[in-house]
Amino acid sequence: MKLQLVLAGVCLFGSVLLAEGVGPVKGKKPPVAKGKISLPPSPKSAPVGQSVKPPKFNGPNKKAQPYQTVKDSSSKWKMDSGQKAALDKLLGGQAPMTDRERQQLSDLLFNGPQAGLTKEDESALSYLLLDETARHADAATSPPSDEKIGDMFVRIYNNTGERLKVWVQVVAHADATKKADSEPNDMAKKPETLQYQLETGKAYDLHQNGERLKASAIRVWAISPTRSWALHRDRELFLTPASNQSKTYTLTFSK
Repeated sequence: MKLQLVLAGVCLFGSVLLAEGVGPVKGKKPPVAKGKISLPPSPKSAPVGQSVKPPKFNGPNKKAQPYQTVKDSSSKWKMDSGQKAALDKLLGGQAPMTDRERQQLSDLLFNGPQAGLTKEDESALSYLLLDETARHADAATSPPSDEKIGDMFVRIYNNTGERLKVWVQVVAHADATKKADSEPNDMAKKPETLQYQLETGKAYDLHQNGERLKASAIRVWAISPTRSWALHRDRELFLTPASNQSKTYTLTFSK
């Protein structure tokens, strides 16, 4: 009889907790372990029921190298009418693109070699495609670590459930220590853009010229067939060592 009363009390207590919505404390985020980070995709639209003021759309920078590359090369690409119209709208910059138009250009990007795009074309198109959201992102720039920033090997884990195209720029140590609020450089002035295509569910050690890629800070962006990751396209991601002093920094692209 006592055992039954105890069990009944436990069940009642659990019901009260559920009814009151007991859970993690709001406003507090779990700390990110050093030596690795997980990047969620950029939001496609505002949450249901939430009113968000749309960002001001200024159009693409027509003097930037990515714009010129796409404008000069696109006449040679194999596109259907929908992709052509979406690209014209992206280059024209009259209004923000719809999700459908972005999807059409994403399809073109993932069919790059068959559609006649070079790696330079893919890099430039991805840069313009993410420009609308990346340049209006409200997320704060990752601040430099107080610890000494040293070169680390870069590993990427594709946990998106989809194929992933990733672009990486290694930021020189001198540039990585500049103030976070400095103006982003034009792409033409940035270092070489490395491109990788990753299958889902696998981790890849990035390589450049036959050797593992090392950096103290990088800029990185990615596109899957349905989503994009743009937070660190114009903002440095500083690679801080893990507590176990591992020389590999793992960057996870999550669902």
